[in-house]
Amino acid sequence: MRASILIVGHPTPGTVEFGADHCENYDNALEILKTNPYAVVVAADRLPKSPDTKINDSFDFLKETRSLNSDVQTILVGLEISPLELQRAINVVGVFKIIPEFEIETLQIAVREALEEYELIKQNQAFLLLTQEQNQRLQHLSILLEEKVKARENFLVEAREKLLQATRRTEALNRALVTIQRSLTKQEIEHHLKDALQVALGLSWTRILFKDQSFLDQVEASSIVNMAVFSAPLWRDQDLLGHIYFARDNKKPFTSDEDDFLLQVSDAVGLAIDRLMALEAIESVKQEWDSTFDSVTDPLSLVDENYQIVRVNKSYAGKTTIPLDNIVGKKCYEVLFNRESPCEKCQLGQSFDLGEVALPDGSQAHFSVSSHPVRLDTGKKSFALFYHDISEEQKIQRQILESSKMAEIGTIGSSIAHEINNPLGGMIAFLQILKGEIAKADRIYPDIVEMEQAAIRCKTIVENLLAFTRKSVSNDLQIAQLGELIRLVANIMELQTRGLGIQIDKELNDAAIIIKADTNQLVQVLVNITQNSCEAIAERLATGKRQPPGKILIKSSYTDDFKKFVKIEITDNGTGIPTPDLARVFTPFFTTKDKTKNPGLGLSVSYQIVKDHGGQMEISSLMGQSVTVFITLPVAKSPTGQQIFD
Repeated sequence: MRASILIVGHPTPGTVEFGADHCENYDNALEILKTNPYAVVVAADRLPKSPDTKINDSFDFLKETRSLNSDVQTILVGLEISPLELQRAINVVGVFKIIPEFEIETLQIAVREALEEYELIKQNQAFLLLTQEQNQRLQHLSILLEEKVKARENFLVEAREKLLQATRRTEALNRALVTIQRSLTKQEIEHHLKDALQVALGLSWTRILFKDQSFLDQVEASSIVNMAVFSAPLWRDQDLLGHIYFARDNKKPFTSDEDDFLLQVSDAVGLAIDRLMALEAIESVKQEWDSTFDSVTDPLSLVDENYQIVRVNKSYAGKTTIPLDNIVGKKCYEVLFNRESPCEKCQLGQSFDLGEVALPDGSQAHFSVSSHPVRLDTGKKSFALFYHDISEEQKIQRQILESSKMAEIGTIGSSIAHEINNPLGGMIAFLQILKGEIAKADRIYPDIVEMEQAAIRCKTIVENLLAFTRKSVSNDLQIAQLGELIRLVANIMELQTRGLGIQIDKELNDAAIIIKADTNQLVQVLVNITQNSCEAIAERLATGKRQPPGKILIKSSYTDDFKKFVKIEITDNGTGIPTPDLARVFTPFFTTKDKTKNPGLGLSVSYQIVKDHGGQMEISSLMGQSVTVFITLPVAKSPTGQQIFD
């Protein structure tokens, strides 16, 4: 088996380790090449010349070699190759590679690269041959296909128009379905449907009429003259909703295919109408639910088990400082109470009482909370919280209790006062006689004086009790400006407050408010309350709490838009009143001060005087911070001068 490599002129052929044939000169090598093609021919550049040698030039040999086999890869071995010879070797002879000597490793690398190049050429030739064969086959198939195309050309021409028409209708149907589903009203469906089918069917108009609508009443007579009209029923399950009418020029009557197409459209319209009716029902229910939810006057919220707000009503939002749209998702205790953790008394799923709380809008409330578990569509466990402010109810209950208690105390006190008033007067008279008959140096004289003073103090208490139990306001009430009365009270108290370092401020929103009052009695009420404020502030200052500075604020304003009542607020920053004592402050003889100096009739008498004026008196306190007394009185004249109360 002959090798695929021929080496010409190798000085030591025995050193060649890979399989190769050898030849000593160019002539013999050329003879061998004529009968045996080689993949790679390696030739030395310089060989000894002899007279019998026909070819003694390596370039001529390699040129002849390539002429015998154009695919052969030639390698030239030589150390002294001039640039001109190099150019000739590459451009004329087509030498694959030139190596300087027959060094075994260099020769092996060059031969291997040449063999790879030879194999690549052979592969390319095989691929080219295969490509030519495939091209011939494709040409043959192309001829067959062209014959078939020509054979079916007439059929395709006929079918093309039908296909285009079907495509236009399919596109029109798709557009119609999209527009129908996007429409929110019957009128939108009619308008969008006409536009979607305009190109495919050339419609002039469409109308959707329900069963209770007359066609002639809904369509002008002029619009159906010279018109081809197709009517398709609209179904909702098994119920006939109405019909949809399609109209175009009567020169183009609807074909049976178009009728079938429009029936498909009507089915889609029926589904859309059903969807719209369902959406209207859902929207109606939603609006009813929203209206019902927001009509609840008490704050109402839905929260999950993590106290996260799902929904609130308007009353709830009104108690906060956050817009309604921004409340959902926040914690209920953060929004309503400015807390960082749940309320201590909170019990989700049960009713509980939160007690007195401060709200973000600056108001205070006493919430009784009713909590019920609910199941939302999300599947999360949630709770409905109803916040009922019972402050007003408690106030009314206190007022009823106070009135009842006052009435009972008044009845009892009046009886007692009348029974002991005369004996007290006799005791005082006899004691004064004894005091006049006994010398001051007598040892019992001081005892007689003490007895007289004690009897006088008892008589004063009885007289105050009588003043409490009977109407102390005369029937001859006088017209007075409330602002002037408040200024008078401030002037009366100025000396005392200045000595204690207490400041009295006045906020008279309308100084010209006119009331009917027994001015002496009403001034007595305001002075008594202001006196109590001074004592409370002085008590705080005496404990060393000098900040904030002592301050009493007297405010007056109308209580309603009709301006029929005026409210007087007297607020101090004293020690405050303990919550348990607030229910007893108007009780006769109740006092938190020294009972030897304060019999406890000041506020109870003031309460009765305000009540006799047709007004109300209330008191609130923040322990250790402030006390506010509220007095509500009827207005005698409106700002326009109109008389309100006789």
